[in-house]
Amino acid sequence: MNKTVLEVLKVELKGLKGYTDDELEIYLHNNDLDKEATYDKSMRIALLEAALEILNSMANNQSYFASKQHEDFSVSDFATNLQNRIDQLTVQIRKLKAEKSNSPTFMLFNE
Repeated sequence: MNKTVLEVLKVELKGLKGYTDDELEIYLHNNDLDKEATYDKSMRIALLEAALEILNSMANNQSYFASKQHEDFSVSDFATNLQNRIDQLTVQIRKLKAEKSNSPTFMLFNE
């Protein structure tokens, strides 16, 4: 089951709407990834870093927040969930980098 890097990024973003494939390609390119390349595990850190950049960009976009008002879902709920996901990705990237480097360091702060 071969997936492209772009398809895996969309899965990682869990159905996030509001970004076109061309916009997502920019974030992938910034992390030295080709959207049409077949995804393999060696690309994991770069893919997560691209996803993190997208979420950080979204968190800094006030107009995106304005469009997220719903009856059962407030902007503050959205902001909290977004920040939680950013924090999760940050921790995951740090863990993967530490594992990859095989360094004898440990993570003092861990969730």
